[in-house]
Amino acid sequence: MLSFLGLIKKLYAVKSFHGYTDKEIDSLKQLFGDIPAVLEEYYRTAGNTKEFQYGQDSWVKPEDYKGHRWYKDIDGMVILNENQGVCQACIKREDLSLPDPPVYNYNGDEWELCASSVSEFLVSMLAYNSAFMFEYSPEDFYCIEDENIKEFQSRLEKYPFEIKSWIGGIRITFYSNSPGNLAVVMGEEDDSSGYLQLIYGASDKDAYDKLQEALEDICEPF
Repeated sequence: MLSFLGLIKKLYAVKSFHGYTDKEIDSLKQLFGDIPAVLEEYYRTAGNTKEFQYGQDSWVKPEDYKGHRWYKDIDGMVILNENQGVCQACIKREDLSLPDPPVYNYNGDEWELCASSVSEFLVSMLAYNSAFMFEYSPEDFYCIEDENIKEFQSRLEKYPFEIKSWIGGIRITFYSNSPGNLAVVMGEEDDSSGYLQLIYGASDKDAYDKLQEALEDICEPF
């Protein structure tokens, strides 16, 4: 079920993954009863990998629930906190017995669909956060003007996963032209702003050079 971990290993340039112990996972089951099978498999296989903990947003660890009551205020299970705490990624309590349920963006008042499944959410958010940690990156936000969007899409391959709605309702999509590199596009491709925001980078120099070559004449610093 975790076929995406091969991609994630390349993006983070990790040699191996580290999971949570049975005791740590059982502590979640004691709080919530069931947890989705895909999420449990991810926790056991890779959820405690230290490289995943230094990204833009914060993954909620089993230990984060110890001694805290905040989770009782949300009718679901929080799996990720947005870096400014504006919203959380949650699985609704009623869906926790499903093997691979949808994930929602919860801002304290509303539930908005974020990803169609836990699997899609995990690969999307792991990929998104990797883009802020690449060894090779211009370290700037870029923009793609409307007239260059089709050219951008023709040069890169779009991955079959996305975040449908994150902070402020933003859509996040992912592109690449070589293993180990990633371009993260933020915004609706048919919105009225006139451009899309972009961050990009790679875990190795060859992959970075290939991506930069494809982008240098069609995007500019934001």
